[in-house]
Amino acid sequence: MRKIRAALVQEAVSVLTPFMAVENIVAENTERPHTSGDWVELNFKPGGVEVRTLGQTGDDSLVGVLFVAIHSPLDDGTAFGLSVADAFRKHFTAGKRIIFEGQEVHIRNCSANMGRVLNTWARSDIMVGWEAYLTRGEA
Repeated sequence: MRKIRAALVQEAVSVLTPFMAVENIVAENTERPHTSGDWVELNFKPGGVEVRTLGQTGDDSLVGVLFVAIHSPLDDGTAFGLSVADAFRKHFTAGKRIIFEGQEVHIRNCSANMGRVLNTWARSDIMVGWEAYLTRGEA
């Protein structure tokens, strides 16, 4: 799963860097950046596994979601969150293939929910649904 996560995070960072500095993009279980401006948290969430082929070296299908949590200062408006959501929907289209170190990841969908207040930040969430095939017995 390391390669799947790396592929998705690398793609997400490439979409985000025109909007913000890399220091303001954090992954799960990492300290929030020291900024009063916009920042983004990436959360890799693998889901269920289905058997694709039988045997010790068979393939499994793994599905999951990459959550992209956009945090903006309160009373800053929605332009930043909407711009990032539009960029993600344009980049992560259904059927897109991402390859990282031989691991292929297929994008299934990309959606967003815009707007709520959480811990003194305006928060918007983007969800990138994905699927990848894993060979049993390989890391």
